[in-house]
Amino acid sequence: MTKRVKIFIDNLKEDLMGIINRDSSLTEEEKIMKSVKRAHEEWKFKEEYFNHAVDPDLVDFAIYDIEASKRKYTYLLKKLKEEQEIDLEKEKNM
Repeated sequence: MTKRVKIFIDNLKEDLMGIINRDSSLTEEEKIMKSVKRAHEEWKFKEEYFNHAVDPDLVDFAIYDIEASKRKYTYLLKKLKEEQEIDLEKEKNM
């Protein structure tokens, strides 16, 4: 098993355990940061899959999958930035 596959599986397990446990000890920002990290690893994993795809249909699928992962990552980065701006505003008002 390659390192990226192991990371992907570990992240999937962590996601499932997070759903089960609902770790409320993390702040919203920390949760988003974890999601950003996982999304980035997922994106890189899908790029690796693309690099090994040989069938034209699988290449098309891989391209679509990479684009979806990239958009997810970009979205989460935007949410993280918004959350950090909210935290800064809260600190200024204290």
